Amino acid sequence: MNNLWVFDVNTIEKFDIEKNKILTDKTKFDIICEKIKEIWMPKYHPDYMINHWMGVILDKNQDLLVQDFDAISTWNEVFDYMCNFERVKARFEKK
Repeated sequence: MNNLWVFDVNTIEKFDIEKNKILTDKTKFDIICEKIKEIWMPKYHPDYMINHWMGVILDKNQDLLVQDFDAISTWNEVFDYMCNFERVKARFEKK
């Protein structure tokens, strides 16, 4: 949660508590996943981000993007993984 650094520790702790309540409540979790499904996958292409930091490490002339990348299949795979309630709940209950 590095992007919350502008908040004080108490606010971050309260946020984490509320986030964990949502991520361990199947009804609330399912609502979030349904909203994500409605919005669907991002419409941008992150090559500018990849090229920015990978260009330093790799040959700058190398094509860093996966050829024949199947965005829909990958999105569905990520969505199914991230919206697996039992997996997410188990992760947050360990804390």
